[in-house]
Amino acid sequence: MIYVDIAWYLLLEDYNNGYLVVSRIDRFSDRFNVLDSKGRGLDSQWKSLHIAHRLLKAGCGLKLGLREEQQKEIRGELKLVEVKVRFFPEVMGFIQEGEKRHLHQEIKPGPKGKDGKFAYVDYIVRLPERSQEEFCRWVYRFMGNAQFIYPQHLAEKHQKFARALIDRYSSKAT
Repeated sequence: MIYVDIAWYLLLEDYNNGYLVVSRIDRFSDRFNVLDSKGRGLDSQWKSLHIAHRLLKAGCGLKLGLREEQQKEIRGELKLVEVKVRFFPEVMGFIQEGEKRHLHQEIKPGPKGKDGKFAYVDYIVRLPERSQEEFCRWVYRFMGNAQFIYPQHLAEKHQKFARALIDRYSSKAT
């Protein structure tokens, strides 16, 4: 079981093929049934739990991806996508405090301004593609103080959301 934000989640495994998924508990209240545990001793459960922990640490958030992606990731064959986000002064302190936020991250300060302080910090992280949506949601919390540098499709998506936000506030909607 995992607690995130406002809900409890349960790690599930299809023990016939090893597919792992995380789902909210309240969505299963009418579907609980006891399974025959033959062949599913404690050792195999610990092994699956270890694999799930590796997947969670390598990603961002609770999405574990499709079964085929999981198998590639477990075998070390899944290519990670490098994402670079530039954070500006109002949130730089918070970003820099998270030096152990992710296994595959790097925080690089930008140039110093006239005041002797860094103008920005670049947060660089390598993620499986399955984690990009949840990572973007985290970055969007800092909307006006964050800029995706690459990959290009994430920069364009962030820019689209920023434009929509400007349009929303610019209109005379009631």
